[in-house]
Amino acid sequence: MAGDRRVPILVGGVVGLALIIGGGLWWANKQKYEATDNAFIAADKVAVAPQVDGYVAQVLVEDNQRVAAGQVVARLDAASLQARLAQAIANAAALDAAVRGVDDKSALETAMIAQKAAGVEAAHAQAQMATAELNRYGVLAKQGWVSSQRAQSAKAAAGTATAGVAQAQAALEAERRTAESLGSARAQTFAQAQAAHAAVDSARIDVSRTEIRAPVA
Repeated sequence: MAGDRRVPILVGGVVGLALIIGGGLWWANKQKYEATDNAFIAADKVAVAPQVDGYVAQVLVEDNQRVAAGQVVARLDAASLQARLAQAIANAAALDAAVRGVDDKSALETAMIAQKAAGVEAAHAQAQMATAELNRYGVLAKQGWVSSQRAQSAKAAAGTATAGVAQAQAALEAERRTAESLGSARAQTFAQAQAAHAAVDSARIDVSRTEIRAPVA
């Protein structure tokens, strides 16, 4: 009977020792790993797509690499967009020069209008003098103090002076029409220049978009 009692005691001791050893190993291994409630570690994954078309020239990160917000992760080949930007800048500069050219012509035209207006005034003064001479020589011719030939000369001079007034007025009106056309041309060219500068801004934005940045960390 004594031998029978030793067998359960021995078996029980072996089982207890195994539990102690197993528990110790479990505790030691537990310290090596971080536990989570659901056995998953949260991480943000964001798809990043370019806003412009182009070939990828550089990839600056690895797959699943952690990045900072705003960090450049890739670059597209910007050659064609930079060429478009350069063309837009040149076009805007040419149109700016065209606007300045129209302004220069307008300034010259303003001076020409003033000159033609002065010419009209001078022609009127000349016509008034010629008319006065015609009237005076007409009276003298009737009284016999001057020849009829001299009176005819005064009449011709008055006619020439009157025609001069008409010519001066026509020249003034022509300059005014030119000034009006320059004003229209200036407005149109200025609008084109503004559009060209907007194209430059758009091209610069497209070039900047060849750098693909991480939206979030």
